[in-house]
Amino acid sequence: MESSGQIAASTAPALTRPRLEAASPRYGERLIYWLLAACAGISVLTTTAIVFSLLIPTVEFFGEVPVVDFLLGTDWGPTFTPAITTAARGLRSPTSSNVAMSLKPLGPL
Repeated sequence: MESSGQIAASTAPALTRPRLEAASPRYGERLIYWLLAACAGISVLTTTAIVFSLLIPTVEFFGEVPVVDFLLGTDWGPTFTPAITTAARGLRSPTSSNVAMSLKPLGPL
């Protein structure tokens, strides 16, 4: 019997820290790692390409319009002439008279 002042020695094995690495190599994890790294690289390249493609028109725009007028000005007007392509020449935008003429009065319901 044990006396009340003594603690019995434990026979349980000592606790060890779990390993964070797998016992065998996991090739699927490597594939997923490289796939996600490639996706991250593609997104960075895409974002960089978008920024650079917007850089030239921005410089041209602010060559015509001062930054202070753009930010603080109260009068706005287009500073370019719209380009009309051959496909757009055949299309007409409907005017109010064309729309009004196309509407037929409804008969009695």
